[in-house]
Formats: sequence, structure tokens, C-alpha cells
Amino acid sequence: MFAKEKQESIRASDIEIDSLDTDYSGKEFLGIKMNKNTKTYFEALITLIGEEKTFKLLNNKGTKMDTYGNLIELNCKYLGSASYLPELPESIEWLGIDRYLNNLPGGLKGLDYSFAKIRSLPPLPPELIHLNCGNTMIESLPDLPKGLKKLICNNTGISTLPELPAELELLDCSDTSISSLQSLPAKLKILRCQRSYLEDLPDLPEGLEVVDCGGTPLSDNNELINTLRAKNPKTKIFTI
Repeated sequence: MFAKEKQESIRASDIEIDSLDTDYSGKEFLGIKMNKNTKTYFEALITLIGEEKTFKLLNNKGTKMDTYGNLIELNCKYLGSASYLPELPESIEWLGIDRYLNNLPGGLKGLDYSFAKIRSLPPLPPELIHLNCGNTMIESLPDLPKGLKKLICNNTGISTLPELPAELELLDCSDTSISSLQSLPAKLKILRCQRSYLEDLPDLPEGLEVVDCGGTPLSDNNELINTLRAKNPKTKIFTI
């Protein structure tokens, strides 16, 4: 009796191992090593855009797998007329996209929406650290993730910014209708606000390295610029 149970246990373990191998080990698809979840995504993509475009997508520099065959980077900005995309794998950490997606991968760290034909952004994943939504028609930003370090929203219809995350290191709001900024995060290193409507700046963080405010009402106010430079001698302030 015990021998029979032992044999059944061993057989069950073999089945579980085979299942794990199917799900997680690398298999080749269109010449690329990937796991089952990644393969399923690209198979679904083929039905939408065809094998030729899918092959090009797989082989461009913006598409990367990790050592386990998980899809971790994907640039799908140039998929042409596809009306929608298959559900993205949760393994994706960096995404370049040209259309509105309501359900972004929860572990996403980098999101490039630049030059996309969108008027708004979806809710942003909590782990996002890099957001580029420049050169789009968006007019506002959603709440920003607490750990966001880079925010690029240049050449948009934005006129105000939400509360800026404490971890933010780079802010590019150039070529917008923004006329004022709230308090700047203490970790901010680079502020690009050229050709905006800024007339003044809040107190500058001690570690701020560069302010580029050329082409703004602020840059024409020599007295204010001289005051800012005197108060912040370590910060390079460009007005051209």
C-alpha cells in the first residue's frame, strides 16, 4: 500500500516538474528564447498585426527578455493600424506605447508615451520611476507615483502640475502653459521649464544643479534672475 502511494507521489511530482518546465523554461518562438507567458502574448499579437510585424517587434532594440524568458522591455509604438493590444504580461518593466491602455502592468518602472496620439493618461502603476508623456495632447496629469524620479511632460497642453513626488530628480515641463510651480522636491537636480509662462520660481532645493528657464517671463526679469543666482550659487541658471 505504502509503495503504491509512494509511486503515485513520485508520478505527481514528475507531472508538476513538467508543468513548471512548460511555464518557465525558455522555448524558441520566431527564433527568440521565451517562456510560455511571453510566447502566448506574441502569438496573440500575430493574429492582430501579422507575423512579419511581430518578428520586427521582437528583434528591435526596445524588446528584451530576462534569463528566464520573461518579457521585461517592449516598445510597441509602431504597430500601425492595430485597434487594440493583447493584455500585456505582468513581467514588463519598461514600455513604449502609442495608444491609451487602461490596464498597465503593475510592476512597470518606465513608461514612454512620447508622441502618442492621446489626450489623457491612464492610472499610473505604483512602482513607476520614469514617465515620458512629452509631445502629446494631454492637458493634465493623474496622481504621480511616490517613487517617480523622472517626469517629462514637455510640449503638452498641461497648465498645472499635481503634487510632485519627493523622489523626483528631473522635471521637464518646457513648452507648456504652466505659469507657476508648487514647492520643488528636495531631491530635484534638473528643472527644464523653457518657453513656459513661468514668472517666478519657488525656493530652489539645495541640490538643484540646473535650471533652464529660457524664453519665459522669468528669464526677462534680470533682477529676479540675479537674486536667484545670488541665493543659489551652486545652481546653474540658464536664461537663453
